[in-house]
This record gives sequence, structure tokens and C-alpha cells, in this order.
Amino acid sequence: MMAAMLVSMVESVGDYYAAAQLAGAPPPSGPVISRGLAGEGWGLILCGLIGTGNGTTSYGENIGALGVTKVGSRAVVQAGACTMIIMGCFPTATIHHSAWREMHAAAGRAGRREQVRFVSASQFGAGAFLNAIPTRAHFRLPSYVLRFALQRRFGLHLSMMTDVMADGIYSQHGLPFDALGDVAQNDGAAGHQTRHKEVLLDLVELLRGKLGRGAVEHEFHCEHSTTRTDLYIYQGVIGDLPCIGDTKIFAGVPSDPSGVGRMGAFVACGNTLPRARETVLGVEGGDRGGRVGMWDPRTGTGTVEAVKGQYTDAEGKCRVEALLFEEFGAMSAGVEELLMRVAKVAGRKLTWWQYDQTSWSAREWMPFALQRLSVQLWTALADEAQRAIGAIAVSADVPASTMSASALTGGMVKGTVEADRAGLPTGRGMKTNASESSGRGTTTRDPGCGLQPLPELLGCATLAPWMCRCASFCCLSDCIDYPAACGGCSFC
Repeated sequence: MMAAMLVSMVESVGDYYAAAQLAGAPPPSGPVISRGLAGEGWGLILCGLIGTGNGTTSYGENIGALGVTKVGSRAVVQAGACTMIIMGCFPTATIHHSAWREMHAAAGRAGRREQVRFVSASQFGAGAFLNAIPTRAHFRLPSYVLRFALQRRFGLHLSMMTDVMADGIYSQHGLPFDALGDVAQNDGAAGHQTRHKEVLLDLVELLRGKLGRGAVEHEFHCEHSTTRTDLYIYQGVIGDLPCIGDTKIFAGVPSDPSGVGRMGAFVACGNTLPRARETVLGVEGGDRGGRVGMWDPRTGTGTVEAVKGQYTDAEGKCRVEALLFEEFGAMSAGVEELLMRVAKVAGRKLTWWQYDQTSWSAREWMPFALQRLSVQLWTALADEAQRAIGAIAVSADVPASTMSASALTGGMVKGTVEADRAGLPTGRGMKTNASESSGRGTTTRDPGCGLQPLPELLGCATLAPWMCRCASFCCLSDCIDYPAACGGCSFC
């Protein structure tokens, strides 16, 4: 702790000089610096006595605000501090249950789809990405992912859909894309395997980092089930029974808004969790509520037909959980319970290598795990939407086994994209013409290098600032990763 204090003191001295320069004040003298450091020290003591969980120090971001706002008055800072102290005394002033119910009712007046979105966005882990500080790779959201996540979370029209809808492009099953992105999330160009794998691998890495690599298996054939498990934790690690987890990413809102289920508008994961549990655990058949006849979900009575799940054989021998993630960012109770059990058994502190990977907003296990999973989930969802609308072009000359989508798009898409050398595919649902010049909704071979140019489906601001409509994919990252494939373009 003394080392951390010394580092913070050195940083604070630099902040004092920067603040004085921006405010037009003379450089701080020795007594001024001493009083500033003493004030931070007394603030740390007070935080420790109150138990706030965080310390007090000078922040470069606040000093940067001086240069942006040109406001350096101490009265403004004092007024802001008093406001935060007062609001801290009334934590329920931020949002109350009655206020949430009023917003829920307002969302219902806009339609059932908005009510389902509002309930999903209010669930555990749905907004964890908002607390992620992008100082580390695992907590960094590209601009297009952050824009996608915020627009989906707040129920806004997706900016990536503007040109797609204008061009009349359809999904792989012939559905017209909608402005809210529901079709792009439900009718992916290549299914949903990629987003499932990315989230699952990140979850496995988190658990292995906390419990040890030998305690957690991925895609494991265990003796208790005939199905290959997504996640397997050995007996005695977090419980008396082995733990099986099956990752699911379901949409609470289907492609057709008129088919939105009613339960999701009032119950957490109401439109997705029953389906996930039925798929993973199955359903025990029989009569419910003392009534024989057709099952009535409104009353919970009637005859239920038995359904065998993927892990029905493992029940009683293992603890089976459906690890459900929703497309509005929500995480089910199974995910929350798994993370809480790991924290209870292995402790809330991070391991040394996790501490090196984290940011200052995630210094314990739960926020660290939640923020990482949330960032990875939204990245996978945004990438799938990009693939669905055909925003990915692939190389025809670089072998598919050695080319990754992140190399083609500078990190826009993770995973491997298989390239068809002869057909030059650009994603399903995209109009492709290899002989005509580039036009809206078309792609052509770039005469300067062997890679295809970016399709004119999205504007530069929508996809990435450096990816212009007339630029080829060899720009930036590919010149570094594949110098032989670059023939020279305006960006290189």
C-alpha cells in the first residue's frame, strides 16, 4: 500500500501543475503541494473510517475537463461536491421502485416489445459494460460495438441499419431487416455458433483463472451425460457434485414484433429462460394443478407432455445449470449463482494475473467477471449483426486457414472467416457483382491488391472511422499482418 501511495503522490504533483497551467494560475509552491497531499491523505483516512471501498486522489480526467469547459472556479467544484454528498445520503433518490414501475408502464404503452426490452435491460449484468474502463484489452469496446450496445439497450434505431433498409437487403431467410435490429439478431448469416463460442470461451477463461485450469473443462465428455458439455467443473471444486453448465444466448424479442411473448414483459428472462431450461433439463410430464387436459400457461394447470433435455441423464448425478444470456445483455440467475458460488469458494480477490488485466473499476472478482462477460457478449452480438447485414468481405487470395476476421477488419470481428477463393463471398443477403464497379450494395475486386474493398452498405462513421467506402481491407492491420498481400492503396 505504501508503494501505491507513493505512486499516487507523484501523479498528484503532476496533476497540480497541469491544473494550474490550465486555470492560468502560477505554478504551485512547496507549501501548496504539501497542503494538497495532506488533503488527499485526510480524505483517505475518512474513506477508510466510513468504509467507502475507494480512496480519494486527483484525477487527470477532471483536470482535462478544465481545458474543455474553461471553467476553473473552485465554487463550481465545491457545489458539485456538496451535491454528490447530499445525493449520497439518499441513495433511493437515484431510482425508486415506484419510478421503475412508472417507466415499465410507459414502455408498455409503446408496445410489448419495448416492455420486454426494458425488463431485460434491468436484469443482472445487463449494464455491466457501462462500468468497464477501456484501459485494458478485455474491457475495451470498439466504437461500433458501444454504439450498437447503447442503441439496443435504449430501444433506438440502429445506425448500421440505415443504408441496409434503404437498399432493401434481406436476411438469409428472406426477412427484411428492421431498424431496431431484431431480424439481424435472430436471423444471422451463419447461425449463432460464433457468438455462443466467444462468450463461452471467455467464461471458461474466467473460471479457470479463478479455480485453476485443472478444475474446469471445456467441451468435455463426462461420464454422467451423453451430451458434450459446454462447461464442466469437477466434483468438490465448488460443491459436493460436479457442475455442468450449458451456455445459451436467446432473444427475448423474435424477428416479428407481433410474436413477442407476454411473460418476458413481466418476468425476468420470461421469454427465454423456460425454453433454455426445457432444452437443457427437459420437462417432466404429468398433470399440473389437479387438472387433466390441455395445458393452460395462464393458470398453470393441465397436462404437460414430457420432454427430454440435453442433460436429463445427468440430473441427480451433477448440478446442471442453463447459463442463459439475452440479446439485450441480461444474464440469468444461473450465471449469477455460478459466479457467486465461485466467489464464495475461491474468494472475492483477484488472482495476480487477473489483477494485471483489470481496470480500477473492477478490483474484485464479481465486477471483474461481470464486466468482462458483458463486454464480450455485446461484442459478439454486434459482430453477428454486422455479419447478418453482410458487412464482412473476405479475401480471395489469402488462404482461409491463415486469415482471421480480426485481421481483415482491424478487430471488428473475432473468429475465423472461411474464404471462398472462387466466389468471393461477401455475406448472405448482400448483392454481389464482381465485374461491375463499386456501387451501393455491391463489391468488386480491388485492382491495387488482392483483397476486396469494403462493401458500400454502411457509412464510415457507422462501421469504423478508418474504413472508408472506397478503401480496401488491406488498410492498416493487413499491411502489418500480410505485407505480401498489399499492393499499395491510398491508406497504406
